[in-house]
Amino acid sequence: MEIRYCKKQKAQMATHGYFFLLILGSFIYAVSEDFTPTAQTSSIGLYIAAAFTCVYFIFTFDAITSVHRAKFKKTSRQVRFTSTLVFYAFILFLFWVTACHTIPAVYTRLVGNDYTIDIGVAVTNKYKKNSCRYRIEGELIKNAFPAHICISKSMYETKKNKYRLSGLSSNLGVLIKNATPI
Repeated sequence: MEIRYCKKQKAQMATHGYFFLLILGSFIYAVSEDFTPTAQTSSIGLYIAAAFTCVYFIFTFDAITSVHRAKFKKTSRQVRFTSTLVFYAFILFLFWVTACHTIPAVYTRLVGNDYTIDIGVAVTNKYKKNSCRYRIEGELIKNAFPAHICISKSMYETKKNKYRLSGLSSNLGVLIKNATPI
């Protein structure tokens, strides 16, 4: 069975695909940067993400379900509801990461002021297959995504619990560029 799409459907699917890749790219950027947003930036970012998710739902639900409308109608109501809820919860998460971490991190990188602070941290050694093994965790870093900063084995072996974090600061948060034990 071959599915044929009209030009409008092809254009909509391409637009949604490019938009999704843009949001996914911003997610990767957010994970790669050590940015800690302020509490106000996090809460406002959540509201912005929820609003964008609602708008995205309004504009995409019909386009997504119309591609395979016959199959979508044949599934049970519970499965349709659950799959739609999970999909848009994932989209909300991606929008939240973009609104709370990516956009403020780019803003801080562009217009931030130099920032240095000495803080007490917990130096941990956690083996995870897809993450760094040696890390520092602390009060300033707890709102970062992920909530730790990776360090080298030699920095871990110093066993110092006080680090100097330096980077850039703006009214949206702190972008940490360097962590050195003191």
